[in-house]
Amino acid sequence: MPTRLAPLIRSSLLSPVGKARIALDYLLPARRDDGDESLGRFIRRRLGPEAWERLVEPLMAGIYAADGDQLSLAATFPQLRGAERQHGGLIKGVLATRGRGHAPGAAPKPAFLTPVGGLNELVSALELRIRDRGAMARTGVAATAVVASWSGYQVRLRGGEAIPASAVIAAIPAHVAADLLAGLDPALAADLAGIPHASTAIVTLAFRRDEIPHPLDGHGYVVPRVEGGPILACTWSSRKWAGRAPDGWEVVRVFLGRSGRDEVLAADDDTLIALAYREVAERIGVTATATLSRVHRWPLGMPQYVLGHPERITRIEAALRAHPGIYLAGNAYHGVGIPDCIASGERAGDAAVAHVCSEGIKSASMSLHDVSATVP
Repeated sequence: MPTRLAPLIRSSLLSPVGKARIALDYLLPARRDDGDESLGRFIRRRLGPEAWERLVEPLMAGIYAADGDQLSLAATFPQLRGAERQHGGLIKGVLATRGRGHAPGAAPKPAFLTPVGGLNELVSALELRIRDRGAMARTGVAATAVVASWSGYQVRLRGGEAIPASAVIAAIPAHVAADLLAGLDPALAADLAGIPHASTAIVTLAFRRDEIPHPLDGHGYVVPRVEGGPILACTWSSRKWAGRAPDGWEVVRVFLGRSGRDEVLAADDDTLIALAYREVAERIGVTATATLSRVHRWPLGMPQYVLGHPERITRIEAALRAHPGIYLAGNAYHGVGIPDCIASGERAGDAAVAHVCSEGIKSASMSLHDVSATVP
């Protein structure tokens, strides 16, 4: 939500009627019942259709690649509903909380953060930490099933090998976890498989700075669904992150695919690059051929927190309690962002360690009991 209203009033994105409809939020009563609703319905109810189509939906789609009329408000932006319930509306909520969390005179924190060398540093650091602690990292080998066994569980690998385990953390997409756990708990697997996912792709293009006539005075832009095209957003990575391009060069990323538009990703790489070229030509006037072009695909990479998601997660977590030692981590449950994924991994790791330790204590206690029972 905007924390400054003057720029919103001056914006050309909204008509005078659309701006007046946003202001009406200050007067509208809060909905009193506790039921969930879609994010799209909530924003239209509070701020009107223009605010949804031209402001909120494109930003939301940049996070979830989703159809906001299907997304659960409770699972995605519960703080908006909280502002309505606590303060009576979104504008009142913004006014009530403005300035909180910022020390007087403190420099504002950057909107975007990333490791200096790129996100791969997270993976490399994790692998190094694992190996330094004396653990084994197996890569390039697919796990096909998790089954109950005398040790607790077995992780079966493609090729026939089985690894005994006291605890298993499935830090994988929900639909992959469904396949892995289908033999252990079909109902749990069905709920995991029921979490819908959208596919996206990123086309990365590198240009000389003098080949881009548009001033790169922001981080990029997002494209509303009402535009009707396959493009989700475009960012200038070299302006968003330091060290992403040499002096005199710019890196532009074009995001394609959103919920309901997965068919575009069936096209080959050349077609996706052509779509990206057309986008940057129309929006920022680039007609040059990129010095570098890359396509990265993320099939079924974006979980969709649709209506009913909180209830589904409640069922999944209840089912897991019947299988002590099995834990889930990833972006399909309690947040799609990297901090959410890290937090889910830490929770799963802590729970797995606690389980293994408790099982070790039980085993030692049982062994001591057996020894005592044999003493005359």
